Amino acid sequence: MAGDMSLATIGRENVAHVQSLMDGRFDVLALTAYESFEHLVFTPVVDMPIPRLVIVPNEGAPHIVCQAIGYDLMLDEAMVPATNVHAYYPYDTTVDGGDGPSLESVIGDLFAELCIDVDRVGVDFEHTTRANVDLIEQTLPGTVEDCSSILRTVFRTPRPEEVERIRTAASVAERGVEAVLDRLESGLTEYELAAIAEREMTAAGARARPYDLHVTSGPNSLDPVRRLSRKPVEEGESLVLDFLPKVDHFFADIARTVVVGTEPTDAQRDLQLTVLRALEHIENKLRPGLQAKEVDAILRRFFANAGYDGDCITHTGHAVGNDWGPRITSADASELTEGMVIAVEPGLYIQGIGGVRIEDDFLLTSDGVESLMSLPRDPVTLSI
Repeated sequence: MAGDMSLATIGRENVAHVQSLMDGRFDVLALTAYESFEHLVFTPVVDMPIPRLVIVPNEGAPHIVCQAIGYDLMLDEAMVPATNVHAYYPYDTTVDGGDGPSLESVIGDLFAELCIDVDRVGVDFEHTTRANVDLIEQTLPGTVEDCSSILRTVFRTPRPEEVERIRTAASVAERGVEAVLDRLESGLTEYELAAIAEREMTAAGARARPYDLHVTSGPNSLDPVRRLSRKPVEEGESLVLDFLPKVDHFFADIARTVVVGTEPTDAQRDLQLTVLRALEHIENKLRPGLQAKEVDAILRRFFANAGYDGDCITHTGHAVGNDWGPRITSADASELTEGMVIAVEPGLYIQGIGGVRIEDDFLLTSDGVESLMSLPRDPVTLSI
């Protein structure tokens, strides 16, 4: 089965692909952002400290430079040879009694060990902070240039064995929604409901984090980016659940909306059905060859024709599995291609009624899409 390929094998193939694209352009890549190196070396997802630097040479396995306090953890989990993990001490070592080698000295020794002439250093400008760009320029030889296009080429379309991991994450996300609905009652707070989801998803293999859990109710549901609060949910309110668990280094994203404890009002039901039909409309239109911005325009035309022009205040969707695929917005002209996995999340947010967001993850096939979700989308069916 495709999903049987180990993370170590996936990492090696991704590194080989990156190195083939580096040829003639960069001598090394210097990566400090988690999005840049996660699917090359598969370091710990949440545990700290993450590497300070991942060096990808033109040949051979990447090297990880990490704090000494995380060295053993890195040896246990990172998908590189033990000899390629290098520890530094984030303290002043310029005086007698220093604890160990500094970051700068470890990097210097590493490049001496690599025995390569470094003229061009690739840095992921899209995700790297200005402070870390400065660090790389100060401590590495060579001229720093942007390498984000290489990483996007490698990561934007997951290989089949990676899609299988996204499928697993999708099923875990669904379990989180089901757990909340099983325990849902008036008076529980948004934090408490999020804790129920996180507990269920973590038990199923996810590493869910608080900022990956959206539970918003009533007036809070009108804000699509609002985080958790201590507000109790109340009967008759719209409740939006949006969970993004990461399983085995690949994430899925789901959103479902219900009305708490009672049947929806006519206005709530109209809003629910409009969003539901919008998702179905996009599902029927999605296919390889469309530009991301064309998909966004399809959704907004649908809402405008339904009488909700301007009431969709969020993007239409985004890549799933990692952060390198398209953003489904009016500004993204990138082409959707077969094998991509994207989330589509139409939403409407109306004062006096509440917010509704319904989100599924889709694999683009040769002639359309396949949904990776099986959980009912209709808020009424979902509540039964």
